[in-house]
Amino acid sequence: MTLAGWLRLIGFFLGVCALVAPVKTGVNTYQENVHAKWPSAVATITQQTVRKIPAGSHGEWYIESLLRYSVDGEELTSSTHSGGGAFWEEWASRHPSGTSLPIRYDPQHHNTIVPDAGDMPESGPQVSDDLKTMLIFLLPSIALVTTSRVLRA
Repeated sequence: MTLAGWLRLIGFFLGVCALVAPVKTGVNTYQENVHAKWPSAVATITQQTVRKIPAGSHGEWYIESLLRYSVDGEELTSSTHSGGGAFWEEWASRHPSGTSLPIRYDPQHHNTIVPDAGDMPESGPQVSDDLKTMLIFLLPSIALVTTSRVLRA
């Protein structure tokens, strides 16, 4: 295969990846809108663990929190975890057991919760990150496909 062929192939692959991003953006937008309508409460962190999961050469860290909160006078417990990241130990050290954490809970299933947007790392809106990801794939895709056409000509 020629250089132009390889560039075109890689460009199309990146283009397909870029087309997946709007789907993820739509799903995240829908979920964020649903969660924004859920009632809010203040939970107390009862236990917190910073865990490392294997991912790539360094792995990814996330925070798993066990929470206690009250809905209509009923004491409930649930758990939540952050998205993957690199420096969650600092956040966890500032939020030990006994610390309050704003949450939102599903009015139909009170044990289903999400951290209130932005308080826990990676818990805020994801749509802007999704759009950045789309651009990261789309721009090189356009550049590679265009370069392959120039080289073929």
